[in-house]
Order: sequence, then C-alpha cells, then structure tokens
Amino acid sequence: ALPIFEGVEGAYKTERREMLDSHEKDLRELVDNRREKEEAHKKRRDTAIYEGHTALDTKYLEQGEIFNNARRSNQTSIHKIATELEGYKAQYMMNAEKLNYNLQVLRERVKENKNAQNQHKRKLTRLQDVLSQLINRYAETDKRFRQANNELTEAYRRVTEQYKDLQLKFQHFEKSDQDKHQQIWTMHEHDCMKLVHKCMQGDRVVHEELLGMQWVPPSLDFWVQAEEETNDAQGLIQGVEETLDGEPMEISENAQLMLQILYTQAPFLVEEKAKDALRNLEQMDGTEAKLDSILAVLGIVKTEQVDELLEYFTVEADEEGGMTQINPQDAVQALYTYLDERKTKAATRMELSNTQQTAASLRTRKQMEKRKAEREFWRRMSAVVPEGHDRIWRSLENGLEGYLAQLQQRSSLIDETDRIRKQNEELRALLNQYLGSRVNDELFSPPQLQVDRKST
Repeated sequence: ALPIFEGVEGAYKTERREMLDSHEKDLRELVDNRREKEEAHKKRRDTAIYEGHTALDTKYLEQGEIFNNARRSNQTSIHKIATELEGYKAQYMMNAEKLNYNLQVLRERVKENKNAQNQHKRKLTRLQDVLSQLINRYAETDKRFRQANNELTEAYRRVTEQYKDLQLKFQHFEKSDQDKHQQIWTMHEHDCMKLVHKCMQGDRVVHEELLGMQWVPPSLDFWVQAEEETNDAQGLIQGVEETLDGEPMEISENAQLMLQILYTQAPFLVEEKAKDALRNLEQMDGTEAKLDSILAVLGIVKTEQVDELLEYFTVEADEEGGMTQINPQDAVQALYTYLDERKTKAATRMELSNTQQTAASLRTRKQMEKRKAEREFWRRMSAVVPEGHDRIWRSLENGLEGYLAQLQQRSSLIDETDRIRKQNEELRALLNQYLGSRVNDELFSPPQLQVDRKST
C-alpha cells in the first residue's frame, strides 16, 4: 500500500508543480499586458494633453481676435453715439429757437384774431339788420306765392279733369304692357327651363356617374299646371275687358255734320277755357278740337252713343226713303229731347256701373289669383332639385373638398422635400468646396484633419 500512496503523492506534486507553472505564466502575461496598457494610456494621455494645449491656443487666438473686433466695434459705436448726441444737442437748440419764434408768431396772431373778432361783431350787427329786411321781403314773397299757389290749385283741378280723359288711354297702354309682360314671361320661362334641365343633368351626373346610385327624374307637372292657370286667368281678364271696353269711337261724316250744326246753333256747349286753348293752338285742327269738346261736354265716349244722338238729328226723306239731316233750327230741341231720354236711362246706366264694379272686382281677384299662380310656378320650378339631393350635393362637395385639401397638402410636402433635397446637395457641394480650399493648409487645425481624426 505504501508504493500506492507514494505514487499518488508524486502525481499530486507533479500536478501541483504544473498548476503553479501555469498560474505563474498567466501572472506574467497579465503583468506584461498591464504594462503595455499603462504605456498606451500614457501615450494617449500625452497626445490628449498636446491636443488640448493646441486647441486652447487656437481658442485663445480666436477669442483674442473676437475680442479685438468687439472692442473696435464698441469704440466705433461710442464715437457714433457721441456724434449723434452732439447732433441732437444742436437740433434741440434749433428747435428751441423755432419754438420761441412760433410763440412770437402766435402772440401776433392772437392780436390779429382780437381785431378780427371786433370786425366780426360789427359785421354781425350789420347782418342782423339785413336779416330783418329779408324777413320783411320773405313775408311779401310768401304772400305772392300763396296767391300763385291758389292759381296752381285751380290749374290742378283742371288737370284732374283732364286726367279722367287719360284713363281711356291708360287702358290701351295697360293692354300693351300686358302683352310685353307676356313676352318677357315667355322669354324668362324659356331661360329658367334651360336652367332646370341643366340642374337635372347635373343631379343625374352626381347620382349615376359619381355616386353610382339610381337616379329618378323629378316630375315636371308644375310646368303644365302653371301654364294652364296662367292662360285661364288671362282668358278671364281678357273676357272682362272685352265686355267692359267697347270699340274705339268712330265719327262718321253724318255725325261730323251733326256736331257742326250743334256748334253753330249751341256754341255754349264749348267752354270758354277750351275756346281760349283753341285760339292758342297753331298746329292743331280747330274744328276737330271743337267737336271733341262738344262730345266731352255731352259725356259721349262711345260710337253707339254717337249713333244714338244721330238718330235725333235725322229724318226720313219723302221721295227716296233715305235719311237726311233735320233743320238746323230744330237742333236745340232735338238735343233737349235726347238729354231727357238719356235721363230716363240713368237707372240702366247705374246697373251697368254696378256691373262694371263687379267686373273690376272680378278682374282684381283674377289678377291676385294670377300672381299667386305665378309665385307657385316659380317656387315649384326653383324646387326642382329635392332637398335630399341638395344634401347629397353638399356632402359630396365636402368630401371632394377634403380630398382636394389632402392632394394639395401632399403636393406641398413633395415640393418641400424637393426643396430640402436641393438644399442638402448645395450644402454638400459648399462643404466639399470649403474642405478642398487652400486656406485650410494655413490653419493650425485644418477641418480635414478633424474629419480624419473623427473617422479614425
């Protein structure tokens, strides 16, 4: 057993010696590695100290130059401020002299204003006297104008009577205006119908082509209905006008001869004012004006009334059985007979007047109905596009506007990216130009050296 223990002990000692040798070898390697790292660290530290001193010297030189520039700039600013101060002092002295001069001028003006005030007071007294004279003159003028006003009032009454004659002319022009209104109505109706079809076409395009929805055309019944109501109203009004308005008054040759006899036998039928007016007329047929004056006095405005009056001035001939004029001496008696019989027909004319009033009220009511039908026509035409379709249009418009805003934003971002890319290329070219400049060789620390150090 002893040799076995000796063999084990020998193996243990051998293994211990090998292990000690291995650890010693590792320790030497660690010591050598530490020594190498300390030397490398010392070299880097010396290099960093050298570079720091170099950078410090460079900064010192740069800051010294900046300090000198700032000192020169401050000295220049101080000199400039001192110069401006001297200028302000001189300007202040000049302004003080100007103010003193202006003060003297204002004092002189105060004196002049006092003198002018005294003159104005004297002028005011004089103007008050003139005002009193003008008041008296105004009273006289007012009296004269009042008299003229009375004369104009009389003339106004005469014009009022003439206005009644203009009512017949007004009926003619009213009918003409209605025709023009119908023409303008037709023209505007045609234009608006074009707009209606255009709106319908746009609505169809929005639904079928843009939204892919089924489009149902709106009803155009309002056009036919409105047109029928308008035509019915115009027909009723035209019928009332044809019933109330007679044909234009026509005077035959026999009627003119009758009126000549009346003017000769009864000159009192022509008013004195009308006679004076006829004398002043130079280019008008006096006979025709006299006949019109007689008809106006008798109240004859229709051809039937002229024919009715002519019956009292004609008699049957004995031989041929024709009609002939009565004796001029009997003209006044025939006129009295006509007037008496016309009075007996007053009740009939009153009924006719009531009929005319009823027709006028009917015409007014038909006009109101026509206006109502026209308003309904335009309202229904303006509502050819339903409200739901209008909301669809607005929603589509809002969506397209949002899409347009996104496209515009994207376009602006693309333009901005191109602009930044171009700026980067310009800056890169400028930086390469600065790095390749010969001035860098004269610097203590060229930019290229800094770039190379950073890259290493």
